[in-house]
Amino acid sequence: MSTKRTIYIFLLVSIFSVLICLFGCMNTVNSYNNKYPSEKSSIRTITIQIEEGQYDKLINQLQGFAKKNDLEFHPSFYSDKKFFVEIDGKGLQIAVSPKPITTTEIYISFFEKDPTNPPSQKVVDDLFNDLKIFISEIQNVTFTEEK
Repeated sequence: MSTKRTIYIFLLVSIFSVLICLFGCMNTVNSYNNKYPSEKSSIRTITIQIEEGQYDKLINQLQGFAKKNDLEFHPSFYSDKKFFVEIDGKGLQIAVSPKPITTTEIYISFFEKDPTNPPSQKVVDDLFNDLKIFISEIQNVTFTEEK
């Protein structure tokens, strides 16, 4: 085999390998962004202040909200003070978790499940307002931030 042909084959294989790596990395990033909503920008966010002893009440209210609105409810508990709740449906994903350093401030963020097919603003507003009503039924809860 000639040296030019060997170099040509080597270059083609190298270019093909680099392209496969690039497409693989792009696919991994896209799947990561779809799996971990905290890496996306939220479309609505609220931060609430809650007493540590009220986590069960919060979880119950979130579950009631999900049930009333026919949404999927997925709680995850890591300890008595660390949890994560994901509520899915109507084109949205709602993520609920304590702020990293404090356990009394809770983030509640709304994300579009599919940005190419977003839910209507009315759906987002209705669910957001309904969620606030459910949470406000817990004593001593304050809403500290809203976007």
